Amino acid sequence: MSAFARLIGRNPRFSLVSMIALTLLATAGIGRVRFDGSLRSMTVRDDPVRVFHEQVEAIDVPVFRELPAAGRERRVAAAQQGPQQQQQQQ
Repeated sequence: MSAFARLIGRNPRFSLVSMIALTLLATAGIGRVRFDGSLRSMTVRDDPVRVFHEQVEAIDVPVFRELPAAGRERRVAAAQQGPQQQQQQQ
């Protein structure tokens, strides 16, 4: 370990440049790191929670896709009107 310390003491610029190069290399690779936080990757295949979750996911319930757009249309129309017109309607 003392030989390593002497090497750093004798060549501080080389040590600094090598540390910067390693930092840049690590920084360039950090963008490719991905985290898979899905239940499938964090549980075993026979886990009851995972089985239940997969059964629930298999059910296709059109909750928000087929709701009437009347409420949305009213909000868009209200946003297009000026604030004075909205107060007059109330």
